[in-house]
Amino acid sequence: MAKKAKSETIDVGDVGMAAIKKKYGDIIRSGSDIFDEKSNKQCISISPAYDLGLNGGILEGSWTVISGVPKCGKSSLCLQLIANAQAQGRRGIYADAESRIKQYNLAGIHNLDKKEIEVISGKEEDLSAEDMLNTVNAMIRLPKNRGAVCVIDSTSSLLPRDEMDAEVSSKLRAQLPKMLSHWVKQNAQVVVRNDILMVLITHYITNTSGYGKHKVADCGVMVQYQADNRLDFTHVEPWEENGKKIGQKTTCDISCSAMGASGNTVTSYLRFGHGIDCTKEFIELGESFGLIEKAGAWFTLPYLSEHPDLASVAEQKFQGQQKVYDFISSTPSASEFLKKELGSLLA
Repeated sequence: MAKKAKSETIDVGDVGMAAIKKKYGDIIRSGSDIFDEKSNKQCISISPAYDLGLNGGILEGSWTVISGVPKCGKSSLCLQLIANAQAQGRRGIYADAESRIKQYNLAGIHNLDKKEIEVISGKEEDLSAEDMLNTVNAMIRLPKNRGAVCVIDSTSSLLPRDEMDAEVSSKLRAQLPKMLSHWVKQNAQVVVRNDILMVLITHYITNTSGYGKHKVADCGVMVQYQADNRLDFTHVEPWEENGKKIGQKTTCDISCSAMGASGNTVTSYLRFGHGIDCTKEFIELGESFGLIEKAGAWFTLPYLSEHPDLASVAEQKFQGQQKVYDFISSTPSASEFLKKELGSLLA
């Protein structure tokens, strides 16, 4: 009589894992694989001051929420980010929910390629919140938009279709926070997988609870929880030179960053018709770190003492910051060397 074949022991766990892989693909990876993948993510620069506050800039595959006082430059900051991303061959998507993007907004960022930014706006009919969000939903999934900067300006102005078609009433129940919560959850993995830099602008609303801050960002808690980067503009004031208003000086609190611990306060300068003035920020940072010295109205540039071609300028005196500005802005090697020296101090 033939012997029975010895039965093989089947590992139920292996069968289960094989079934999971067959159904979902390679979704279980080691922590070191994830670490290496995240390490290869790139940062997009905004400006010297913002990059310092964010520990490098805005990381691809991250969510950024920007809130703040009215007319503080939130839209201009986003357009500057898109312009900087375009320099790396990335695309820009701008959902103009407020229908308030102006000619001067687009013209005010000197290095923005207006032909290469796609703006979502209602031209012939009003777009509801569903229309806007579903359009963004589709665009960030397109292969050509991988690594793009996508801005919604602003989530606070999105209006659900039911509320858009209803008569004006104080009894309407706000549907937007719940809708945004669903949309954010729906796209959380898409943003990471497609390396999207998702930026949501929100407005402040009055906190009527009597506790905490007087003003808080609206659009629901889920939007705030999803944020890898949180920027809150707290102050804006005119930037004047020789009695003429040339831009605005803004103060922004960064409460969290995708690049690590934050809690920094950033002072930035927005020059009209130019965008964020990086040279001005470099000079301010240079003074803070002792690379540029000031004595009364006179400035010296000791950081240039190690420069191979400009060492003689290190002892030269400049009367007024404007003279320093003119020299650095007209001497690319001096600007690059200052950027390098700041980078070495902050590394």
